[in-house]
Amino acid sequence: MTRRLYIILIAILIIATACSDNNVHNGTHIVGSQLPNLHAEFAEDTRTYIEEGNHLRWHEGDLITVFYGNTLNQKYMFDGQTGDNSGTFSHIVDGSLGTGNPLNHIYAIYPYNKRIKIDDINQEITITIPDTQPYETNSFGKGANIMIAKTANTSIRFLSFKNCCGYIKLQLYGPTTVSRIELRGNNNETLTGVASIYVAEDGIPHMNVVNGVSTITITCDRGIELNSSAESPTEFWFTVPPTTFKSGISVTIYDTNGNSYTQSTTNEIDI
Repeated sequence: MTRRLYIILIAILIIATACSDNNVHNGTHIVGSQLPNLHAEFAEDTRTYIEEGNHLRWHEGDLITVFYGNTLNQKYMFDGQTGDNSGTFSHIVDGSLGTGNPLNHIYAIYPYNKRIKIDDINQEITITIPDTQPYETNSFGKGANIMIAKTANTSIRFLSFKNCCGYIKLQLYGPTTVSRIELRGNNNETLTGVASIYVAEDGIPHMNVVNGVSTITITCDRGIELNSSAESPTEFWFTVPPTTFKSGISVTIYDTNGNSYTQSTTNEIDI
């Protein structure tokens, strides 16, 4: 029964590409007169979500990393309400004033992480993509959707965020409770780990994962009980860096009873 169930689940795999015009945050401004040297912990509560029509929304208290005309990693917090698609970010002062190597632009990266760095020579950003993503109802998990903004110069305080990644969406149904789902490319394409991002003059980010692993896992801490109807399946969203899966992908679903099943595609998939 379990084996038959999982064949039905994988049969309705949906591939969704990203970086459409709908996936841009408009009207986001930075405020704050000081440029403090940052001393802050990793932001556990950063998150955005996606609603019907693939429109992204902010959550109250979302945090971003900002390189405000220099190479110092600084923290800013969203002042708006959950559900807003634009608003103001305020400077979180934490530590003493300091100086970094100068940049000709302001860069902002979601989600915030104090370990994000930027090279002042090539202006490439180094970021770590985690190999696990928490489950979120009808959306990607908090902090999974990496976004970046770059201004034309340091006097402009308007940020236009663009996605760095794409999505693979699974729609599952049946009488089982899912504990986790693993995704990998059949050619073992690198999907997570250390990545470099370069933002072109047109604001389009280009990401390259330079060192990492070939698996992304959606974790469901308490288990997700699937809907039983094909008309209203349960959705699971993977956020995936730009990748061409030349030999397709494989998905392994684990349930809370210790059962698992792996199904593969063989067609080329371009994210």
